[in-house]
Amino acid sequence: FSLGNNCDDIIVSSPGLQEWLAIREFSSTIILNRREPVSNSVIKEKVVGYFGRIRDLDSMGYMIRATKQSGFKLIIAGDGHLVEELLVRNPDLDYRGPFDEEDLVKLMSEISVMYAMYSTKRGNILDGALPVKMFDAAAFGIPSIVNSNTPMGRFCLKEGLGLTANYGDEKSISAAFIKAHGMKIKNVKDTTEEKAKLLAIIDNLVGPL
Repeated sequence: FSLGNNCDDIIVSSPGLQEWLAIREFSSTIILNRREPVSNSVIKEKVVGYFGRIRDLDSMGYMIRATKQSGFKLIIAGDGHLVEELLVRNPDLDYRGPFDEEDLVKLMSEISVMYAMYSTKRGNILDGALPVKMFDAAAFGIPSIVNSNTPMGRFCLKEGLGLTANYGDEKSISAAFIKAHGMKIKNVKDTTEEKAKLLAIIDNLVGPL
C-alpha cells in the first residue's frame, strides 16, 4: 500500500477491484480490458475453447469432463507450468500450444463457447477480477461461461456476454455449455471509452499529447 500513497492515479481492470481499493481509502480509475468487436460468424459446431494460462488442473478437469457430458469438442491453447502434467493426464486433448494475436483470431473461429472459470480460492476472483478471455470472446460474438455468484458472473450477465455456472459442478457447467451454444452476443462495447479514460490520465500527468 505504500506504493499507492505515491501514485497520482491507480488503474484497475474491474469495478470490484476499484471497490476493494476504496475500502482501503485509495481512489482509482477503471479501464476494462475490452477489445474492438470484429466480424465473425460463430460456428454451428459444438466446440468449447480455453485460451490462456494453464495453471489450475482442477479447473481444467471440470471443463474437460463437462465437455464430454454435454457432447462438445474442446480446444485448448496457452502456456503455463502445468501444461505437461495436463497432457500426461489427458493425452487425447486438442492442445494447440502457446498462441499470439494472429493465432487467437484463428482459434476464435473454431469455437462456439469460451470457458472462463476459476477457483475462488484465488482471492482476486471474489475481489472482482474480470477474465480477459471473456472480453476477447465477446469481441468475436462468442459467449463465455464464468463463475456464478462472483463479480465476474454478475458483470457477464449484466452485459450479456454469456452465462454463469457453479464452479466445480460439472453438471452445471455442462448445462451452461448447452444453453450458451448459439447464444447471440450483441451490442458489445468497443474500446472508445477505455481509451478516453487512459488518455485523460496521461493528460493529467504530462499534459495533452
